[in-house]
Amino acid sequence: MERVDLYEENLIGGGFIELPESIGNLKILKVIQVGYNPTKKFPHALGALKNHEELRAPGCKMEGEIPTEIGELSMLRILILRSNERVNVPRTIVMLPLLQMLDLNTCSEIQELPELPSSLTDLVLESHSLQFVPDLSNLTNLVRLILSDGSLVGGTTSLRLTCDMRWLRSLSKLNELNSCLLNIPTPPTELSSLSFLEKLTLYGLDLQSLTELPPSLLYLRVHSFNSAGLPMSNLRNLSTFRLSRSEVKEIQLDGLHQLASLSVSDCELLERLSFPSIINEISVIGCPKLVEVHFLGVLESLERLVIERCESFERLSFLLEQGCDELTFCEGRLSLLSSAFRKLTEFSVVECPKLVEIKLSVFWNYWRYFLWMGVWLWKD
Repeated sequence: MERVDLYEENLIGGGFIELPESIGNLKILKVIQVGYNPTKKFPHALGALKNHEELRAPGCKMEGEIPTEIGELSMLRILILRSNERVNVPRTIVMLPLLQMLDLNTCSEIQELPELPSSLTDLVLESHSLQFVPDLSNLTNLVRLILSDGSLVGGTTSLRLTCDMRWLRSLSKLNELNSCLLNIPTPPTELSSLSFLEKLTLYGLDLQSLTELPPSLLYLRVHSFNSAGLPMSNLRNLSTFRLSRSEVKEIQLDGLHQLASLSVSDCELLERLSFPSIINEISVIGCPKLVEVHFLGVLESLERLVIERCESFERLSFLLEQGCDELTFCEGRLSLLSSAFRKLTEFSVVECPKLVEIKLSVFWNYWRYFLWMGVWLWKD
């Protein structure tokens, strides 16, 4: 059963397959919300809504190209078409002078983006049919960019390897960049010129040529990194680092004095990990060759420590002014000293068979829970 509710300048609809052509008579209409309905297409009369500002149709069953008349919506600011796998965007979208947000997440049949209006500040695109990385150099107002070929889920890409991403240098206002583009080379220095970039996520890209990252970064997440090392020495403001499925043998983060949160997962070659003492939380999961976790000084701020599925892990060490104090002793016996872990409240060691005994010398009054070999101990 179809339902269309008109609330002053907003239209909220449900249960219909098509919006009627008569919608063009609703001259005052500013917002259309038809999300998560079996709606297959918009009427051509859409172009008559000269005051229209927001068009939200996520999770519908849109097929084919949005009517070209959408280019006549000169007041449109927000266009959300996410989770419409068979939808495409017309070339007339460039005619929308006020468009700020375009959400095409999980629009899986988009092969190539048309030229987009330079007014955009927020762009999301994910399509496993994407053949070309679009040149977005004209989007100089972009603040957030999420661009994906769908390879994170599917493991394959339709992209042609001739794609060039040097246009990134033009996005001088960019604050967040999330890029999942399998085997596409990252430009060597273009990222470092983005002085407002604070959040960066890189999945699957070829990072071998990357020589610089912007010092403004607060959050960095890297997936499938297969080079000798990331250029991180200048990331003095970085507070969160996530690394997964990367072929690195050693990770040295001692110079990152603002680092508060570290997560490393499924790095099969990783043998040694070191980090600054100011860190708040550490999670290391699925690193079978990891032998040692090392830190400088007393971990005064550490509240959470998780080490799981690290079959070779046997040594946790820290360096004091008078020298190195091993916290792991012979035959896999680990001692947690209150002098080294002053704020630790959560500790988990799971599937690390080389640790056969853990001696606790910490202040239990501060602990919320402790897990060793799958047995939790709670404190009331």
